[in-house]
Amino acid sequence: MENIIHIGANEGQESDMYYNKGNPKVIFIEAHPGILPRLIDRISKYENQKAIQALVTDVDGKEYDFFYDKNNAGQSCSLFDFHLHKKMFPRVTMAGTIKLIGKTLPTILKENNINLDEYKRINMDVEGAELLVLKGASSILHNFETIILEASNFESRIGQPFLKDIDEFMLSHNFVASTKRKIHHADGVNVVSIEEGNYYEVTYIQKK
Repeated sequence: MENIIHIGANEGQESDMYYNKGNPKVIFIEAHPGILPRLIDRISKYENQKAIQALVTDVDGKEYDFFYDKNNAGQSCSLFDFHLHKKMFPRVTMAGTIKLIGKTLPTILKENNINLDEYKRINMDVEGAELLVLKGASSILHNFETIILEASNFESRIGQPFLKDIDEFMLSHNFVASTKRKIHHADGVNVVSIEEGNYYEVTYIQKK
């Protein structure tokens, strides 16, 4: 497995999986400072894994209201408030917001003395902010071979971009979707099937 930059780390639930699949170098980036201690604790046994607290966006230095959930262990934190997310995930509620300063991925890597050339893959789960992250990283996207993210084709969150917008942006930067897999399958309780659309995990690869 290639070395990975994982944006939207939450508590680093993938850390064991990464270790078991070749133990690559992994940079976990998590926005919420309250979640960071749990992330650090989880990955502390792996010397190839590092945690950074940062809100990754499209510009440097802008202040944002960052939404955090009440009852989903921080997995629904986002720059965007709920819209149809409430219909698909009726048990998840928001608790409030905190003020955070955004930074672009190139700035974060530079500030933390991370050698970009060592990393060829981005994994991203940023709850609607995917296009902001990608736009902020436009100048370095060509360094990556694979970018994996989750996105929806409906307005799960107020003002978020749609999957088609991300597809268009990625194509303009020489990336094509190699796989699209529907996720969050309905169980009628925690996840409800809605007619407006679905969530997908998409793997983009850079065209040679």
